[in-house]
Amino acid sequence: LATWKLCMFIVNDLPSFVEQESRLGTLENILYLQPSLIQVFLTRAFATSTKYFVEVSISSICLIIFYQISINVNIGNIFQVFIILLIVFLGSCGFGLALAGLTFTYKSVSSISALISRLTLFIIGALVPINSLGLLFEVIKFAFPSAWGLDIVRNIVNSNIPASTQEIAGLVIQSSIFLCIGWFVFLQGMKKASENGDLGTY
Repeated sequence: LATWKLCMFIVNDLPSFVEQESRLGTLENILYLQPSLIQVFLTRAFATSTKYFVEVSISSICLIIFYQISINVNIGNIFQVFIILLIVFLGSCGFGLALAGLTFTYKSVSSISALISRLTLFIIGALVPINSLGLLFEVIKFAFPSAWGLDIVRNIVNSNIPASTQEIAGLVIQSSIFLCIGWFVFLQGMKKASENGDLGTY
């Protein structure tokens, strides 16, 4: 659940930033100022991501202590879990960037991103493991980095056995593809809105 919350924070925040600036009429001004819109956007994304990561980490630790949850995982595997969560988070950033790119054109996408975040709570198995679904799970796993990453993390925590190199490599490739696609959609959306003069309208 903490993994889902961390990923969905950024998916909702990135398009909301573009929508908010567009509503206030400051999006066009930011585009032609220094630092550039991309720099402002990336800085905000990094700051927001760090904030959410700290919040989720503190919440998770408090829950573990409060409910006295026993986690028999060695230090090496805990480090690997954090690496996997970072990879999954980057993949989710790609999804957020794509939605932000669409916001340049369609303006109001935050409601859709909120709906998607609610649906993914069940789709990726944040509440109930879905790896027993067979072929359907394989499809979901390759469609959502958070589903695959969550399954790997769950296996590490339950068995105290580190993830294989193939699993981590596959997750890196998947998240990289999502990040590249998201960045491309973001740049194209910003370019199209700039050319059509839509940055100053809402």
